[in-house]
Amino acid sequence: PMLARIGLYISYWLRAKGPNRVHSPFVFSLYTDVILPDNQYYVFDAIEKIRTKLLENNTLISDSDPGAGSKSNPNQKSVRSIAQSSLLSPKQGRLLFRLTNYLQPKTILELGTSLGISALYLAKPTSAQVHTIEGRPSLVKLAQQNAKLLHAQNITVHSGRFEEVLPSLLPQLKQVDMLYLDGNHTFEATLRYFEQIRPYMHSDTVIIMDDIRWSVDMMKAWLVLSKHSDIHVSVDLQKLGLLFFRPSQVKEHFILRV
Repeated sequence: PMLARIGLYISYWLRAKGPNRVHSPFVFSLYTDVILPDNQYYVFDAIEKIRTKLLENNTLISDSDPGAGSKSNPNQKSVRSIAQSSLLSPKQGRLLFRLTNYLQPKTILELGTSLGISALYLAKPTSAQVHTIEGRPSLVKLAQQNAKLLHAQNITVHSGRFEEVLPSLLPQLKQVDMLYLDGNHTFEATLRYFEQIRPYMHSDTVIIMDDIRWSVDMMKAWLVLSKHSDIHVSVDLQKLGLLFFRPSQVKEHFILRV
């Protein structure tokens, strides 16, 4: 419900801290060098041109969303309406780019491709292999086309439900350095994917959770994972949440102003 979501955002603004309240050297550096600066990179314009084309595309395509990311779910939607409702913001895309650039993961796994804009922001800073999974075949095709437009050969779009793709994909990847969770927005599914992928993650893996205030359910999933015994550093950035294993660090939870 909208009122519950508003309450979650008010709670964030009341508790969020600035850099002078961050005493962890790792989180301070992450906050001041990566999260706060919003520098322009040459590739941003190219990615945003693709977004503009998607927002102007009135072609009707099949859209049966297997996740909980859509409240209404007719059989057909225009590319434009899907782009309006499901694409991450340019600001959030730039943050994904900076995080990837800073942390230098070799293997990135994304749950929830949509039209492939987030995959481009993840893939362009490094030569990391980006594996992204999408349950809607019509969107898989568009995401693959968008990757080709930017010559992003390091993006592989896998078609199918997460439950179908992960059992065979994870052993092929061997390890996951960065996980971007932007798929099935339910409490049970989010925790299930974490447990399924956990054996392939390591002490330096980062988990990026999108839409942590999308619902009370998602906030609950975020809080459970941030308190998980394996997670030592959690960073709440209002819409995104970052989870780090970092076993050598004291367990700390940060709510940072963005």
